[in-house]
Amino acid sequence: MAVMPMLLSPAGGALADRIGFRALLISGLAAEAIALSWLAAVVTPEVPYSLLVPPMVLAGQGSGLFFAPVASGMLSAVPSTEHGKASGAAATIREVAAAAGVAVLGVVFAGHGGYASPADFVAGFVPAIWLAGGLAAAGVLAAVALPRAPVGEYRLWCRTCWNGRRSCGRSPQPSPTPARGAGRP
Repeated sequence: MAVMPMLLSPAGGALADRIGFRALLISGLAAEAIALSWLAAVVTPEVPYSLLVPPMVLAGQGSGLFFAPVASGMLSAVPSTEHGKASGAAATIREVAAAAGVAVLGVVFAGHGGYASPADFVAGFVPAIWLAGGLAAAGVLAAVALPRAPVGEYRLWCRTCWNGRRSCGRSPQPSPTPARGAGRP
């Protein structure tokens, strides 16, 4: 579960530049909701570890597809002069939300189970993970409600030319206008 975000976060960031962050947020949260619900459905005191690996891999994929695009989306919503503030706010929100989520899931776990036996552990784990899956599903609905915004600053079709000007990706010709600061030979 921890390896997949490490592998997919760079890909998530690159995909967010090409297709936009909304689609990746939806797919990442959907993968999380499915994976957490799958875990809650299959966990028993006697479950073999091999049955837990697929939902954990799916949960890791969902995390990897979610975290880089959410940061990109937040930064694309503010002018470049405000990126430092937006990044700090995003990091603070992420950390507070993670701490609050762990606290709430810990309360649910403690209210339904404990560590006395494997059966007691599963009795607390299952409702906590069902709640986590439900929260991820609510996140899918929130991501679906996001407006369809243009992808960054025309990042979908535009590329930077040899002279620093933007030119449409559909056209193989560079911009004839020299970039600011570009000297003439």
